[in-house]
Amino acid sequence: MDFSEWVALSYCWGGDQPQKTTQASIPGYRDGIDLSSMPKTIQDAVTVCRKIGARYLWVDSLCIIQNDTADLGVELGQVPRIYQSALVTIFAASAHNVTEGFLHPRFAPPADSPPIKVRVQSTQRTWLWGKAEESIHQLVLADTESEFAPSPVENPLYRRAWAYQEYMLSPRMLVYSDKELTWRCRCGERRLGSRLLQTERMSNKPSIPGSRLNWWDDIIEAYTQCDLTLPSDKLVALAALADFYQKETNKTYLAGLWKEDIIQGLWWRLDGRRMSLPKLKRPPEYRAPSWSWASVDGAVKTDLPPTEYSPTFVAKAQLVKAHVNPLYPAAPLVAVKSASLTIFGGE
Repeated sequence: MDFSEWVALSYCWGGDQPQKTTQASIPGYRDGIDLSSMPKTIQDAVTVCRKIGARYLWVDSLCIIQNDTADLGVELGQVPRIYQSALVTIFAASAHNVTEGFLHPRFAPPADSPPIKVRVQSTQRTWLWGKAEESIHQLVLADTESEFAPSPVENPLYRRAWAYQEYMLSPRMLVYSDKELTWRCRCGERRLGSRLLQTERMSNKPSIPGSRLNWWDDIIEAYTQCDLTLPSDKLVALAALADFYQKETNKTYLAGLWKEDIIQGLWWRLDGRRMSLPKLKRPPEYRAPSWSWASVDGAVKTDLPPTEYSPTFVAKAQLVKAHVNPLYPAAPLVAVKSASLTIFGGE
């Protein structure tokens, strides 16, 4: 498969999928898939691919056999490569479910900010627009913190745990929010639609700040604020980022923590400011050992005690042994079947 033509889709499922690949549906899909039978979000994604001249579209519900455990184990392990290597990721932020779609008229500019017509002459041909030509655009100046700023309520994909890693890993994105279309890449961000809000200069580095020692803690705090339809997906929906971190650091993954930093990693707690009683909630089915933040529901804080910043701080506990039995041997970072940890806390 030529990854230069691969477009990935990030979207809200909104429940069980009306069209998905199963062992029973494969023979029929091999004969062809009627696009009109697909949910609106997938139809819209195909429309975007055709407009930009992309040949392939990756959709998880169609590209992974949903009722085949072996295929799930293999394909979930490919998710990091799929989003990192894609030509662009379509981020359907405004769609609450797969039947809603994301190609729709955007809101008009406010009455107190009338648009200014601007004539733009393109200077080069680009893969996004396909040809160089003169065009008329509307320019509206607005505060990015105003009602025009995308919100998690109006754009539910920002709240989805699965979409968090897809957003973080994608080097290029077309973000379809309820108010505008945004192009994001390593070099900048441009907001388009009924108005051009701004062009920002961003760091020409990966979205994940690999140079920072504590960026895994930042990821955990952000990720645990997101929503999951299936509690069993707690580690599954983070596996792609864990794979990326492991390749960057060469550390050993232990059910959401890292063996080389296990003593510091154990210092996690529920964020009381974001929790309602009862504060501690564990899922009915096993998904992670009790010493992992992934064993509980709710937002997590990973900050260490203040004494860490004292020159005299010494971690006296020591790791004796740790073992994780993965649910999918072909994708060991995806889910946990069982795990154990032994530490020594004496002087």
